[in-house]
Order: sequence, then C-alpha cells, then structure tokens
Amino acid sequence: MGILKATLIFGIFSFCFLAKAQTAFYGGDFDGRGRFAGQVNGTTFIDFRIYDDFTVSAPTTVTGVFGNFLDSSSIHGAQLYWEIRSGVSEGNGGTIVVEGTYNTATVTSTGRSGFGLDEYHYESATTPITLSAGTYFLTVAVDGGNGNSYLTTTSGTNGVGGPLANGNSYISSFAVFGYNFQPGSNQTGFSPTDWSMGIRGSIVPEPSTYIVLTSMSLLLFRRSKKKSIVA
Repeated sequence: MGILKATLIFGIFSFCFLAKAQTAFYGGDFDGRGRFAGQVNGTTFIDFRIYDDFTVSAPTTVTGVFGNFLDSSSIHGAQLYWEIRSGVSEGNGGTIVVEGTYNTATVTSTGRSGFGLDEYHYESATTPITLSAGTYFLTVAVDGGNGNSYLTTTSGTNGVGGPLANGNSYISSFAVFGYNFQPGSNQTGFSPTDWSMGIRGSIVPEPSTYIVLTSMSLLLFRRSKKKSIVA
C-alpha cells in the first residue's frame, strides 16, 4: 500500500499545485517615469481607464486583479473597478470579456513614491472567470476615494508573464474628454507606455492530467490488492 499512498499523495499535490492561484500577469514595478489618472467616480477624475495588454498561453482562471497607484490622499477608495477586453486597437474598444466590475479593495503601501505622492497597491478578489489562451487587455481603476489616483508607469522590472514593456496600451476617457481608446504614448508622452497592474489566477489543468493520475492510482491499487490476495 506504500506505493498507492505515495501515488495518491502525488496526485493530490499535483492537483493543488496546478490549481493554486498565483500571479498570472504583472506589468512590473513603477519606474518613476510617469503616471496617468486611473480612477472612476472620483471628485476630479470621473472616468479615466487605462488598458494594457497581457497574454495567457493556456486556459487560465482569473481570481484577482491589482494595480499600483500614486494617491494624493491618505483616504483611499474602498473599491477597485476592473474589466477585461480583447481586440482593442486605436479608437476601438474591441470586445468586452468581463463587464466593468467593482470589488472591495485591500490597500497597502508599496514603499515607493513619485511626483510628491506615495504609491499604494490596490488588490481585489474577483468572481472566478476562465480565459481561453490568447491576448487580452486589462484595466483597473480606483473607485471614488478622497483625492486623485494615478496608475503608475513601468518598464517591466519584476514583471511576470508578458508581453512586458511593449507599449501596447490605450487610454479611454470618453465621458470627460471625448477620446476613446487612444494610445497611451499619445497621452503621456512616454513610449513605450506600460502600466503597473496585473491579475492573479491559475492555469486550468487539462482533462488528460486527471485521467493520467486517476489511471495510475487505479492500476497501482489493483496491483496492491492482487498482491495482498496472493500473500
């Protein structure tokens, strides 16, 4: 039974490892170059959203989103607005994969600062959604708050996944300025312009993984049972 137990333990460990949520994508740390409003329902910034691209190479279940913001106040927004799209291009919002969603945010200091403001990490757990392999565009924005919030730029340092520092980002603030999905470099003056935000998630194990583990366990169980009968 020792082999059987070891196999079952291996199977459980493998399943837990594959299902464990981790950083599926992160654009990278603040590089000190720039910032741009990333806020909805604020006193000044009513509707400013920044979309940056990320790629998943296999079906991935998203369970959380996060972003790093320079805040002008010690009183932060209590929620994080987020959405995911595909097929975004200049002047074109593409297809909405996840509608704009508001989730309770935890706010912690990153220890970084810039432009006279401190940077804070906003993170929200989300209702799980599975993305098929492909390229998507993420936006995160602070909802409300007692001040202005700016999403920070990144050059990819400590980034996870990809693409990193490729400049394929878009800014939308149609309700305020009348522009819709304009290249980030056009609005910020920085090129490439990428943003310090990301997603938590886990790769969805392929059915074949379960089949192999189950088959191995059954085979070893039968062999162990047969040996017990013979003995």
